Amino acid sequence: MLLACMLSTPLQAADPFAAGVRTTGPLTAAEEQKTFKLPPGFEIQLVAAEPDIYKPLNMAFDARGRLWVTDTVEHPFPAPPSRQGRDTLKILEDTDVDVAFRTTTLTLVNGKVVSGLFRRAAGATLVFVDDKGKEFTVSKSDIEEQNKSHLSLMPANLVETIPERDFQNLLAYLLSQRAASEKCACYAEA
Repeated sequence: MLLACMLSTPLQAADPFAAGVRTTGPLTAAEEQKTFKLPPGFEIQLVAAEPDIYKPLNMAFDARGRLWVTDTVEHPFPAPPSRQGRDTLKILEDTDVDVAFRTTTLTLVNGKVVSGLFRRAAGATLVFVDDKGKEFTVSKSDIEEQNKSHLSLMPANLVETIPERDFQNLLAYLLSQRAASEKCACYAEA
């Protein structure tokens, strides 16, 4: 028995997970994000941090795009019998449309009104995508007024009308467009 205890001490020192609970200090959300190792083509975005959540154990998205999180304060230890546990199930929902998916409405000097998602600036021209996915260009000098909506071109109930795999493909495409849009200089100041 003594030999087993003596042998386990050096092994625990070599294995930082042997204690069951890490003894390292806490990191901020931004510091923790830098430690993630992601496959090529993937990105990680901070959507919630303390004090909104503490120790998320399980996460899943529902058909409405909400993130369900089992959040723990107690784990891996049970709450004492003298008080109620503090672990929770939280539903996180973003009710604001990401800026990359907001529709831009342009009033042109000739009175015509057009709208679409901004794609990129190309010299004196801005490139947009209409609701059918077709690119169109507008000369900056032809724009009298431009307004960004807080609404998306995507129908609110789209997730209920298409197969799950098609929705996942659409979401991947839209995220790739947002990444491309973020690489462009902001056209409003151009």
